[in-house]
Amino acid sequence: MLELHDQRHDHGTTARAPAQLASQPPAHCTAQPLRIAACEHSGAGKLASVLAADGQGGPSDLPWSTAYLGDGPWSSLAAHIPSHPSQVYEAIATVVVLALLGLVIRAGAFRRRDGTALLLAVTLWAIGRGIVVFTWRDATVLGPFRAEQLILVVVVLGCFGGMVRLRPR
Repeated sequence: MLELHDQRHDHGTTARAPAQLASQPPAHCTAQPLRIAACEHSGAGKLASVLAADGQGGPSDLPWSTAYLGDGPWSSLAAHIPSHPSQVYEAIATVVVLALLGLVIRAGAFRRRDGTALLLAVTLWAIGRGIVVFTWRDATVLGPFRAEQLILVVVVLGCFGGMVRLRPR
């Protein structure tokens, strides 16, 4: 889920003349949103959800299942039932995606600054989240798939199509 915040972030950017903006490679347009998304939706944010029982998955008898006792201000319904810690799974998936993306960028796969790094990041994140969604409590809508997964398939296909279109010819 995309989380929108009514906050302005200043990451040390300064006003630039239009000629300076036009002369910069397109990656400058995509690097900032990627950095903000990585910071705001990082594994740390998802792990913080554990404290409020927010994003607890479906019932599970696995040894690492979570259950929240007492009246607490829990965000999940029936938080007392041992369930998948889906928010932890998503935090792990996010960290893995960020690490993979870092390795791929460091290996020089994105020498052309054309936005494909962002498209790959969104693709990997969507795949990771789509796997985690199997542990959610949401109802299935098409076979074993939940609505979120069907949306993520469209996101992955769109990003993949963008990467193919931006591929050097």
